[in-house]
Amino acid sequence: MINLCNETLGRGRYKIAPPQPPAEFINDNSLDIIFAYSVFSHLSEETAENWIKEFSRILRPGGIFIATTQARYFLDFCQQFKEHPELIQTGWHKTLSQAFPDINRAISDYESGNFVHSPTGAGDVRNSSFYGETVIPRTYIKNHYEKYLKLRDFFDDANRLPQALFVLQKD
Repeated sequence: MINLCNETLGRGRYKIAPPQPPAEFINDNSLDIIFAYSVFSHLSEETAENWIKEFSRILRPGGIFIATTQARYFLDFCQQFKEHPELIQTGWHKTLSQAFPDINRAISDYESGNFVHSPTGAGDVRNSSFYGETVIPRTYIKNHYEKYLKLRDFFDDANRLPQALFVLQKD
């Protein structure tokens, strides 16, 4: 991953963070922006909140955290494979068909503002203790993460971005 960053992004200091915080190599109040695409789409509730807390430590005042989570339509995407196995074309589709054993409950939980996570794991260091398929609604972010960072935006439009995007800012 570091080689890819060096080759595509050029000059910079790139490090690999551990699966669980803290990121000990980053000082308090030292970053202006953190971008996490398709990271919070997979973290467990506890791990996600621990990282939000960690980001509140390492962001400078006024610093921005931009992240994505699976979009609401992702639950419908999983449901179609569960209800119509003939649509399954890949191993990933099969995993999604099994990800949420009670898909209707997962949808209801999301609509009620609850954190929705299925601990599927993905091999290597991404074990099921913290990694899986995750869909976080705006209401949950506002109610749980604003004790660390302020919610500035939440965008869920599958026609423009395949995942929901949220922006948090440190006061």
